[in-house]
Amino acid sequence: MKKLISLVMAILVICTALTACSDTTENEKFAEISTAEETTVADRSGTEHIKIDGMFVDSSYVVEEGTPLRLLYVFYTLTATDVNLKIDSKYTYLTIGQNKYESGHIPGVAKDMSSYLYTSYIKDVYVGESMKVVATFKVPEGDLAAGKIITVEDSQLPDEELLELKTDDIVTLGSTEEIAKIVDPEGFAAEQNRRADADAETVAAVKNRINGRYWSCYVNNTSYKISFNGNKFTVTTAFGSNSGSYTVQNGYIFCTYDSTGYVIEVPYEFTETDFDLDAVAAFDVSNG
Repeated sequence: MKKLISLVMAILVICTALTACSDTTENEKFAEISTAEETTVADRSGTEHIKIDGMFVDSSYVVEEGTPLRLLYVFYTLTATDVNLKIDSKYTYLTIGQNKYESGHIPGVAKDMSSYLYTSYIKDVYVGESMKVVATFKVPEGDLAAGKIITVEDSQLPDEELLELKTDDIVTLGSTEEIAKIVDPEGFAAEQNRRADADAETVAAVKNRINGRYWSCYVNNTSYKISFNGNKFTVTTAFGSNSGSYTVQNGYIFCTYDSTGYVIEVPYEFTETDFDLDAVAAFDVSNG
């Protein structure tokens, strides 16, 4: 009874606030709603294994020019309570009305939400473990209108048929950064720090470790070799070479091609005794 009374009071408070402020932004609306624990998407939409953490649309992202398609993010936490599970970000299906949409992988769209798995590769989730996952869907704006029921299908998700999703729970924000700040504040803060300019001491130490050296990997059915010299880098594949200049950030080396201005973000980890540069993560279009 106490929980029911709290729920009613929370809803009345939210409705009053939204009525009084007709010009409230979507971001502010979500912040108000999320302060009432009983009204969060996760509380309304979850099963023993799956908890929906949020559904968002980035209004700034253009899926295809000249179409009404929007990119819908569905964030959830998967828990292996009784059986080992496998999961990835692809081949999840949402049905809205009579239309079905399949999740796919778009490189870079979830880079600010580092706590969430976003990959085409299948990952294991063992009994007792939980994994945060995000799936993205290209959905026309008309099917995102309020008042519609969303059903979920995925052979890797147990009891997905028990999920009760509604388009009313979709929040539209102005950028992926705004989405990340709400759904994954810790991951967002960590990524912002990793992408910030490194101090002079770190820059010198990293350059000392990479200049005159190269790293090679095989991803996307292609062999890559990236080498460093001075402030310059060169990427070589079977199709030729391309080069440019690089800068050192706290957790990445930003390599900018002179010809196009395109930036390759190469992750690295650095300690006094060890240095690890992740060339695979830099070039792999199926992960992150």
